[in-house]
Amino acid sequence: MTLWRGASAIWMVVILIVSILPPSLGGQGGVAGHVLGYGIFVLLLRRWQGVWPAALLAWGYGTLIEAIQWALPYRSAELIDLVVNGAGVAVGLLVDRWWPRRQASSSTIS
Repeated sequence: MTLWRGASAIWMVVILIVSILPPSLGGQGGVAGHVLGYGIFVLLLRRWQGVWPAALLAWGYGTLIEAIQWALPYRSAELIDLVVNGAGVAVGLLVDRWWPRRQASSSTIS
């Protein structure tokens, strides 16, 4: 469990750094970046949290990041980013639900 907590914390730092970079240094998200970032984040959280706590922590962190971006003169907070972060969380939860079943099915086929 400690490994997954550490990995979750590291991923939080990665999301933060990418989110506060000025656009001139590559600080741009895009839909794919949001979905991938928060999908991975919720997958890491699910290794040591229940479904609802993981989903709320991941989406809540995305909300915090948007608030930080609102305070930065070279970034902007956007409502659509919160929606896309939520979509990333949902995709991550679907992968979390599907992946163990997929592994179990493939191991019984052999």
